[in-house]
This record gives sequence, structure tokens and C-alpha cells, in this order.
Amino acid sequence: MIYGEKDMPIIMYVVTDYFWDLIKRDRSIKKILYLDEVWKLINKNQNTADFVFKLFKTIRKYGGGATAITQDVSDFFMLEDGKYGKGVLNNSSIKCMFQLEETDINMLEKVISISEEEKYRLLNMKRGTAIIHADRNALMVDIVSTKKEHERITTDREDLEKQMEGV
Repeated sequence: MIYGEKDMPIIMYVVTDYFWDLIKRDRSIKKILYLDEVWKLINKNQNTADFVFKLFKTIRKYGGGATAITQDVSDFFMLEDGKYGKGVLNNSSIKCMFQLEETDINMLEKVISISEEEKYRLLNMKRGTAIIHADRNALMVDIVSTKKEHERITTDREDLEKQMEGV
């Protein structure tokens, strides 16, 4: 059976619920859950949004941590005037922000404190640069991958074609 884009939130929910059950089994083992494109779980369905919110609120007491990843902040705040996106952000001790559009910065500013300098930087960052917020501290960072890491994670078409030439 081939699954389409409309099935992704259901599949993501089932997989996340499975890993959530594993995380809760043993509090002594440290673990982290990465939720890429998390907006698919929190922008349309109140039940899955509530599940993600509760996961972020309680995962630390099970020896875990969670990372929510999204490329479009506005999708993160669609359901119930952003209630769930705000809840996830408020229960995240570290926030890593890459270049953003002005509308996304304005949405984030309602939830987290962003200085005027940070707003300017978020609008004008080069690829691989980020601002990390941890508690009340902010740090500008350059993320540099090794050649091997870059080869494994790149989505740059030219880089991929160069890699294929060697095969």
C-alpha cells in the first residue's frame, strides 16, 4: 500500500506514540525524541496537537528530551490561535532558530523574547548560522559539518551530483 501526504499525520502519530511508550518504560535511560515537520501533528487535529503538547510537558520526568523541528513557523501556530505551538515552545528549554521571514519572527516574538538585533540577524543570516536561546541566554553560532557529515546530509543538488560522479 502506498501512503500519500494526507496520511502522514496519522503515520507520524502512530510512530511517535510507539516511541513515547518506549521512552516511558525506563526512566533511568536518557533518550531524546526528534519530531521533524512537527507542524503536521499540531496544526489541524486537536487530539494529536494535545498529544504532542503533553509529551513536551512531561518527557523530562521520564529521563527524556524532545526536539520539535519545523521550517514554517506559521504552520506551527495554526490551531487554536497557536495554543499548541506556544505550549511546545514554552516547554522547550532550548530553541534553535535559523533564518526566518519577518512574519515568522513576529509570530515567535509573541512567545519568546527576541531582541531587535536578533530580529535583524534572523532576517539576514547565511546558511548554517543560527541563534540558540537557552533560558534567558542567546548565542549566535555557525554550524560547520565535517566533509563526511556534509555528504550525508546535504540537499544541495550540485553537491549530490558531485557525489554521484564518484560512484
